[in-house]
Amino acid sequence: MMHADQLPLTADIVAHLVEEQFPQFADLPVRAVPSAGTVNALFRLGEELVVRLRLQPSEDAADLVQQEAQAARRLLDVSPVPTPVPVAVGQPGPDYPMPWQIYQWLPGSTADTVAVTGWRGIAGGLAAFVQAVWAMPTNGKIFDGEGRGGEIASHDRSVTESLARSRHLVDVDTLAPLWQRLRVLPRTRADTWAHNDLMPGNLLVAPRATAPGEDDTDGTPDGRRGWALSGVLDVGTLAVADPAMDLQPAWNCLDRPGRELFRTQLAVDDVTWERGKAWAFIQALPCLWYYEETNPVMSRTAQHTLAAILDAEHDPPLRSSQH
Repeated sequence: MMHADQLPLTADIVAHLVEEQFPQFADLPVRAVPSAGTVNALFRLGEELVVRLRLQPSEDAADLVQQEAQAARRLLDVSPVPTPVPVAVGQPGPDYPMPWQIYQWLPGSTADTVAVTGWRGIAGGLAAFVQAVWAMPTNGKIFDGEGRGGEIASHDRSVTESLARSRHLVDVDTLAPLWQRLRVLPRTRADTWAHNDLMPGNLLVAPRATAPGEDDTDGTPDGRRGWALSGVLDVGTLAVADPAMDLQPAWNCLDRPGRELFRTQLAVDDVTWERGKAWAFIQALPCLWYYEETNPVMSRTAQHTLAAILDAEHDPPLRSSQH
């Protein structure tokens, strides 16, 4: 159990919900999907569908479910890779107190479950996805003032607490002064649409398809086959926010060559790039200690992210484009 108020969810509970509300799917087998996700539990429904149920009670659950479905439909028109396709919304039942969702199942492996030796092919696909999201018209929308995506310094309290709780896990004496630099970075770009949660567990990857005779590696020393981004999951956080939010994969996922390609393809200015580092820092640090025992995958991802951020402090400068 990751959260003190986490709801107990089993395949039997999900099967009963489906049988009562969607009899057309009642004969499909239900099985839990192993996942490091922290917000939703996932259950396969047959081979083509997946059920998503929030893990913690929320008074806003109905709005959040509708928001996620709307975000999924919005992305279907613009994303260069597959994204979730909504199928149905279920209602609360005797054993589950909130609305829940059925989506089409997207095949593939999440980036936190595969041994990728070179990330450049994935980085290129990620940059194309981010560009497509950033290009969506905002129609005058701006950041709504809640959560990540606005003012970096508004997360001082969370960072301070997390540094205090993480001394046994990370080099706090190096991270603390880095935070003091990152927290005061100004804005150079207006709000755009952003996915806002491009974590490895939300990125589907697959071996890269190549034409006959084409080099199928990513230029890795051992010549292993290259990889490509094959889908993006968990789109409920899609919102208008600081575009730097979607630079987080540079540190939570990519290696240095992948990071360089990602930045070059996106052509972001120096300050926006550093703000992306700040958002990656803000997301990783609380996960490091909070999930240390209950979700080791998330804690390890946070450890990797913070190590990459420190390593990136020594990156050679790249020629940047001003926006």
